[in-house]
Amino acid sequence: MISSTLTTVVALWGALLSTFVVLRDLWRGRRRARVSVEYGALALPAGQQPFVLKATIANHGREPIHLARAAVRAGPLSITYPTFASAPPLPLELRPGQSFTGDFHADQVWALSSYGRFRQVRVVFFDQLGREFASDPTAVGEPRPSDTGWSLDPFQKGAPSNRIRARFRRLLKRGKRYSKVGA
Repeated sequence: MISSTLTTVVALWGALLSTFVVLRDLWRGRRRARVSVEYGALALPAGQQPFVLKATIANHGREPIHLARAAVRAGPLSITYPTFASAPPLPLELRPGQSFTGDFHADQVWALSSYGRFRQVRVVFFDQLGREFASDPTAVGEPRPSDTGWSLDPFQKGAPSNRIRARFRRLLKRGKRYSKVGA
């Protein structure tokens, strides 16, 4: 009786330990990448819009990532860019510890951001297997010509109270529309 209990305890311990080791290996071996976004400017002749949205993807995993394409996503719309403003084209391989920076023209990103909520976009990199590596939502600025060249006016995201009021206004408009149907 004691030997069967001891055998059961040892078997359970072995099963738990092996499950933990397998899960840890899967967790460590997964493809991990971090995407960060910031604004920058290119050295261009006078009169040309110099601002770009720079997206950097860094491989923090143990396996290489084979990047196939990059896109900017705003709400339901996503546009893939075949070439960048100044970076080499995709596809390319990111080994562990390496990073790649692609830059998108700010005026194109501004035009696309009108389809997103609060003029925010995400930059998304895709690997050859179709997996997505997305950035956090980023507020988009509008490039405008000025007296001294060009300026980038960032879009001001409304305060939470303004966003809540806007959502209630939309809900009330929907409610009025549906109440007219029954009248």
